[in-house]
Amino acid sequence: MEILKNIEVVQQRINRACLKSGRKPQEVKLLLATKNGYS
Repeated sequence: MEILKNIEVVQQRINRACLKSGRKPQEVKLLLATKNGYS
């Protein structure tokens, strides 16, 4: 479950950035984008 671990790491980074900037983590939305070969 490498994807879940990556999401967890990103969420931790968001939490640290929010703490540093004085924002609430609930105010930040994580958007996921993927790339595939379909047109």
